[in-house]
Amino acid sequence: MSDKRNSAIKQVTRDKEEAILLKKGAVKFTDSPVLSPILGALKDDEPNKALMERNLPLDTDDAVYRTIIANTYNYMDSHDDVHLSNVFKKSLQENADPFLLHDHEFKVTAKIGKSLKAYEQEGRFLYYGYNSPLDTMALLIDAEISKAKNQSVFDEYKNHQINQHSVGMYYVKIDLAIDNQDDKEAYALYRKYLPQIGNANKVEQQGYFFAVQEAKLKEVSAVLQGSNDLTGIFDNNKSLKNQDEITKMFDYLAKNIENKEIFNNICKQYVDTFKQKQPSKDTGTVKKPSFYELMSK
Repeated sequence: MSDKRNSAIKQVTRDKEEAILLKKGAVKFTDSPVLSPILGALKDDEPNKALMERNLPLDTDDAVYRTIIANTYNYMDSHDDVHLSNVFKKSLQENADPFLLHDHEFKVTAKIGKSLKAYEQEGRFLYYGYNSPLDTMALLIDAEISKAKNQSVFDEYKNHQINQHSVGMYYVKIDLAIDNQDDKEAYALYRKYLPQIGNANKVEQQGYFFAVQEAKLKEVSAVLQGSNDLTGIFDNNKSLKNQDEITKMFDYLAKNIENKEIFNNICKQYVDTFKQKQPSKDTGTVKKPSFYELMSK
């Protein structure tokens, strides 16, 4: 154990109670840079089908529709927090219609639309663009972005320029997990949750994290940049991804999935999804096979 890590663990153990009190006394804004979600399937289950079949309305001149990935769980952010599964479950039961704002400006003129549905959804880190075989859960918002609310933000969404979001929240139940056997309770939490954390290597480097078991959701905002880098957007109207991006995704899956039958099923499902959405054009000329045609062979 390095001297720096050892010193940090001792300090956070000493200041544990004060740190938790400070956390609970503040509003947290979990700003989130974009990563591209993956519309693929590693297992044929209902949660994954729900991710792929969101069935939002198509965009109109006055409104655009997006599924916002407002927060992802089992991942340590720059606040040293790990949101655990169902962290917003109780809050959503009490209020399933969080405010949809821009830049965490909590005022009437900051509204950009409305939440059609707010829910927590099981999935895998791979679905959200992170190279980990582990499961996660995400807070998703099916959103209607209104031109009448804020035309500037509306235009940004319409042109696919906004895909970074953040939640404003209050901590309700939070504990400090520490790699220190002298604190039995904190050490037990550390050992319990470490195997579930997508970026566990980062946690191990510093030796502690805050385990957030329950939080109260205040609002969801469109933002520029922030702490949790596993939040982006699902866009029903922009289903075809950049070819280089897709190629990198499948290169990663090919190297990391030992069961080739599962990998082949992923490829087939991805190809079938996009084949249904591409118009057929019979021009009578010979053309180079598309990426999707190559993948289907």
